Amino acid sequence: MVGGMVLRLVTGVLAGTVSALRRGSWADRIVTGGVLAGLMVPTFLLALLLLGVFVLLANWGSLWLQPG
Repeated sequence: MVGGMVLRLVTGVLAGTVSALRRGSWADRIVTGGVLAGLMVPTFLLALLLLGVFVLLANWGSLWLQPG
């Protein structure tokens, strides 16, 4: 749980910094759109989508941690 909180904090600070430094640019619009889309997606749906992404990455051998 602590790892997730740290990841969320670092991601949020980086996204906020990019949006603040590049105000009104395409980078600001992409970051803002991504954050808003992430907030609108229900947690259970996001978990299922991420599970599917990690299964595909594991099948392609792109993960550093391979399933047993």
